[in-house]
Amino acid sequence: MVFRRLRRFVGLSRVVKAFLGDLRSLDEIDQVVFSGDLTAVAYRQEFEAAAAALGELRERHDIVGVPGNHDLYVPGSSRERLFEATFPAWIYSDRPDLRVANTHYPLVRHVGPDWAIIAVDSSRPTKLHDSSGMLGQAALEAIDAAPEV
Repeated sequence: MVFRRLRRFVGLSRVVKAFLGDLRSLDEIDQVVFSGDLTAVAYRQEFEAAAAALGELRERHDIVGVPGNHDLYVPGSSRERLFEATFPAWIYSDRPDLRVANTHYPLVRHVGPDWAIIAVDSSRPTKLHDSSGMLGQAALEAIDAAPEV
């Protein structure tokens, strides 16, 4: 299964270069939302490769990032918080008081006077054949509080 998924990443460097070129060509960006799956199975080497491929993009504060289930597949990734360690600028929140204990989510990013992005993380470490996610009660309560931002 893992090797089948890895085949989908053939030619990825071309795609990433094209994406970065497109992003640089835009005159004005309010926010970019990254919604997960930088990695195939969340190995440290995959995060290092993603960081190298994305270069300066990983330091931008106009990106809101949430890990996908593949970014937390192996328990060590979650325990070591590899997504957060690799992309700390993406998990900045304007309302850290809404965070669920021991997480960075939900995070709130005020984009303008009239709107904000509220990002939640439903990913969790699972067995390789399981891609499920979930939000716990604490996250749901934090989301309920977020519209008052």
